[in-house]
Parts: sequence; structure tokens; C-alpha cells
Amino acid sequence: MRRSIQSLQAFSFSSDFGGVSARGRSDGMVSMTADELSEMLRAARQETTRHFEAENAEILKRLEQTSEDLRSALEHMIELASCLDRAKMEADDRKRARSLMAATCQIIVDGQGDLFDETLTSTYR
Repeated sequence: MRRSIQSLQAFSFSSDFGGVSARGRSDGMVSMTADELSEMLRAARQETTRHFEAENAEILKRLEQTSEDLRSALEHMIELASCLDRAKMEADDRKRARSLMAATCQIIVDGQGDLFDETLTSTYR
């Protein structure tokens, strides 16, 4: 059995999700005392300081590891150059090997700034 709609009545809808405005103000403004504002600013400064200290510690750790890796790579290049000097080879080959060795060391030293880029260092680990 179906019933037909005879009439409609207007319904006044108002949201129940508005909550109580801060300190009873109806203009949407929040009010606080000087002490409350001071405490909020102090807490924000503390949190910011903690964040930057943690970030700086991580950067310093990565910098130390990268510096150690760079030092190790250059030590290996020096050892390789010494081995090439002791190897029996033609003078032109020895000269070419030393030139390549010097160029490789120069690339490593010149490119060390790139080693600190997070996107590049994560690729090599």
C-alpha cells in the first residue's frame, strides 16, 4: 500500500557540530591571556629547537660518514697509484695510468659536494 504525500512542512536544520566558541565569544575570535600566549610561544620555540637539533645531528652523522668514505676512497687511489708505479709497463702506459688516476681523484674531490645530497647518497648505500 502506497501513500501519497499530502503536504510538506519546512524543517529548520542547524548543525550540532559547532561546539562552544572559545571563552564564550560568538564572533569567532579566540582570546587568551598574556601568560597563555607566552606559554604557547615558549612551547613552539622548544619544539622547533628540538626538531632542528635532531635534524642537525643527523646531518652531522651523514657528513662524518661521507667524509670517512671519501678519505677511504682517496687512500685506495693512492695505493693503486703506488701499485701502478711498481708494475712493469711501458712509459707511455704508466704516464696514461697516472693521468687517469689524477683525473679520477680530481673528480672525487670536486664532486664531494654531490655526495651530501640525500637522493644521491641513498643510491650508493
